[in-house]
Amino acid sequence: MTQGLALITPPAGLALAPRPDPGPALVRLWVPGTPVPQGSKSVNPRSGGMFEANKQTMPWRGMVSSCATLCRAHNRRLGLPLKGPVLGRFVFYFHRPKSVTPAQRPYPDVPPDLDKLIRAVKDGLKGTLLTDDSQVVRYHDPGKEYGEPGCLVELWELV
Repeated sequence: MTQGLALITPPAGLALAPRPDPGPALVRLWVPGTPVPQGSKSVNPRSGGMFEANKQTMPWRGMVSSCATLCRAHNRRLGLPLKGPVLGRFVFYFHRPKSVTPAQRPYPDVPPDLDKLIRAVKDGLKGTLLTDDSQVVRYHDPGKEYGEPGCLVELWELV
């Protein structure tokens, strides 16, 4: 038996979408501040209503929404919010802890999870730059990096 990576081929006839270089983004937005993930929801035992378990999520989403609203106001000619399928790029920047050197940890491979960070930002863009967060059908090079805390958002229309 051979050790190594198992290669699995897609089913015959499956059309793999081309991945061209997206070119310059239609919308480019910087959201300052420490990114916060959108995690699980909790249930209020009295009312039965749901709320964010992480109390920092709502202020972060509010900051994303405020920045997106300003971006929309300064770019009226673009016809925002975008209406069709969208390619999105989300890069999150965090302070490097003083106890961690670049050689020890070149990338922030610790919580929070990238997918939960993206979820919070997409919800913050809903109704401002996007009609709905489900419009983001592809991601282009998302990531977590060390640097000035914030989030870089880039959006491209796919059609």
